[in-house]
Amino acid sequence: MLPPLALLTDPLLFYEGRWNVSAHSAVADWPCSTLWFAARAGDGGATLLVEWSGVRLRINASAFPAAPAAAPATHSAIWDGFELEPPFGATHRHELPLPAGDSVVALRKLSSATPYSTGIATHFFRASRLELRALRPARGTLELTPWRGRPSRSVQLIGASDAAGWCVDGTPATPALSYGAFGWKHSDCDGAAGAELARRLGAAVSVQALAGAGLTQNANARERWQMGEVTMAGMYTRTLQSDAASFWDMTSHAPPQLVLISLGGNDYNHQEGHVPSDEVFQAAYVKLLGEIFRTYRGAAANATSQAERRSDGKREGSARAGGAEFAVVSICGQGSPEARLDPDNNRCRPCPHVEQSVQAFRKANPGLHAEYIFVPCDGSVVTGEGDIGCNGHKNRRGQNEVADFLEPRLRKLMGWD
Repeated sequence: MLPPLALLTDPLLFYEGRWNVSAHSAVADWPCSTLWFAARAGDGGATLLVEWSGVRLRINASAFPAAPAAAPATHSAIWDGFELEPPFGATHRHELPLPAGDSVVALRKLSSATPYSTGIATHFFRASRLELRALRPARGTLELTPWRGRPSRSVQLIGASDAAGWCVDGTPATPALSYGAFGWKHSDCDGAAGAELARRLGAAVSVQALAGAGLTQNANARERWQMGEVTMAGMYTRTLQSDAASFWDMTSHAPPQLVLISLGGNDYNHQEGHVPSDEVFQAAYVKLLGEIFRTYRGAAANATSQAERRSDGKREGSARAGGAEFAVVSICGQGSPEARLDPDNNRCRPCPHVEQSVQAFRKANPGLHAEYIFVPCDGSVVTGEGDIGCNGHKNRRGQNEVADFLEPRLRKLMGWD
């Protein structure tokens, strides 16, 4: 057996998102969970062997030049997990070629933890967890090096299908059987607006999102066997979405500077009229905002205290003067004019309720940066022409249109020029 390039706890490895990491195993299931590291290959290049396991998931494995930061990948491939339940201990072995010199490697999980949702299917199908087991040099000489481009900013995204990248890699012609039975093959968190915004803003991103998730109720709530009763309000605090006991201790990790929330669409669409009252939805939304601010402001204060004790006086990731040090932005809308064809699929339907909830929170907490951004559904942002994937959801182009709309507004809010 080839010797490992490094233990998975090596400090030169950067885990983006939420992971359970030990020396010989790193496990994640939220979309966009990514392992980054810098490596130097000898003359003639080298080949990295990645040993991993997972069922019904996809990984984007890419190698980038060490500089400049925005350079295209020198090699990129999609690795598919097992389609059926694999034997215990079954391992994938994939190779990633690296050119001579310095490269940055990214192994990103594209799909969700529970492609058949969180209801009865969890009793029959194993969760789609990515388990990295080893990194080995398969050919040539290869060594880890410090990653100089490690992002100093951090963004968290809490949402549903659009945030998770559901159907980004599909088309309007993709059959329902295909995205229903093999949805992970069409899901692509890397092509969603959240990941794109993080790239543009120079930030790491942590995505807690799942297709069909709601705040007060999940999609098709009258058929609870489909998604169960736990909404995103009960899942976003988990290290692993598929493990209710895996609490993510937010106070022991560096907090994000920016949290984006995109919830409400599943509370109000495809519910056969059984939608939450204004009082119920507002109470749940205000509670969510309160939890996030209480948790992260405490973590931010601790991080600031540690930063102020640094000998060089630097504080990574802080905003410029006039920008928010920490903000929670509620985003609503983002739809194409599809409601003209399907009145019960209106992404702007929840927006008055979301805006009202944010206003109520701001009134009670005037000193906090709780913001609201409305993304129109009238075709001025997402047109519905060439920007729709499968199941009525946006493809990469549609997601980029949303990112184009949000980027200048978020930069202005945070002072991230």
